[in-house]
Amino acid sequence: EAELVIALELAGLRREEIDIEVDRGVLLVHGERRPSRREAEAEAGRYHRLERAYGPFSREFRLPEAVDRERIKAQFRDGVLTVTLPTRPEAESRQLRVNVD
Repeated sequence: EAELVIALELAGLRREEIDIEVDRGVLLVHGERRPSRREAEAEAGRYHRLERAYGPFSREFRLPEAVDRERIKAQFRDGVLTVTLPTRPEAESRQLRVNVD
């Protein structure tokens, strides 16, 4: 309840190839997966089959109002990007009764 966590598998990328931004209530993760030298050789016909996608990628996540945008943290380890989104205690949902006239 104190935080939300987003985990993205980004195998084959280096930290410097990943950008994370928050803009107008949207968390944006983007970057580009480029082929390594060995994989570039595969594209030149030295391998029969290569199963890895390359090119730019982008993911957007609309953030709830309860997220404390100033305390968002990200960690990249073993090909997994983990973004931790702490929530503000005062932003907990409250149930309000609405009177109808």
